[in-house]
Amino acid sequence: MRRHRFINPEPLTQKQVDSIATLLLDSFPVIDDFSIELRQTVPKFGNHLFFVSAANGDLISFPWWDHVERDLQRWTQRNIPLGTKDKPFYDLEQGWQVVIFEERPWVYVLQGGGSEDRRSVFHT
Repeated sequence: MRRHRFINPEPLTQKQVDSIATLLLDSFPVIDDFSIELRQTVPKFGNHLFFVSAANGDLISFPWWDHVERDLQRWTQRNIPLGTKDKPFYDLEQGWQVVIFEERPWVYVLQGGGSEDRRSVFHT
């Protein structure tokens, strides 16, 4: 079973994440050994992207981004999924969503379930 790294004692709700300005950024864990890995989980879907930590294991993944290795070959720095606190990077797929934003000197990443019912939670 996957361990989640809770941002607060309880996961954040969709409503809290929609109000990024009110998030308690000091409550986010600092990952000193952050790295990015490409891994093949199902051969016919190619590689998938994972944010990982040697000490904490897999942090988040992009489960619906098949064949990421093909896309990354064409990427420039402008393609990196990074937003600001005022305009975060946001992606949503079936039962999964991610929010990424920079607030110097840190980058904050939130991952949770889908938002179709607006009761979704961000557990990582």
